[in-house]
Amino acid sequence: MGRIMQYDGGVEERRGHSMLGIFSFVISVLTGLVLLVLIVVLGVLEASTLGGVDDDSVWIGLLGLAVILCLIANFVGFGLGVAGLIQARKKKIFAILGAIFNGLILFAVVVLILFGIAIGG
Repeated sequence: MGRIMQYDGGVEERRGHSMLGIFSFVISVLTGLVLLVLIVVLGVLEASTLGGVDDDSVWIGLLGLAVILCLIANFVGFGLGVAGLIQARKKKIFAILGAIFNGLILFAVVVLILFGIAIGG
């Protein structure tokens, strides 16, 4: 049973978890794992190829597209987390976790991109 709270003079019960929050959390976990794999694959390709990878390669383009799609999914997940936070009478733990994780992933990828640009990528 959910926690009982005072609401407008009456007693309201919090019903289940926010579905928006759950979706946000799932998006953050899935995109986090996919981005981790993509970054490792790109790093291994760069390190194992003499002179670095060819920027015109179809595979590198597809990996870059996958990173962009993951970032778009993170923006959506962040929005769903924020939307889950403003839902009334719903548990908010997944919305909080989803918003935080999606925000951290976005921040980390932007920092990684800026770092790559700074070192001459």
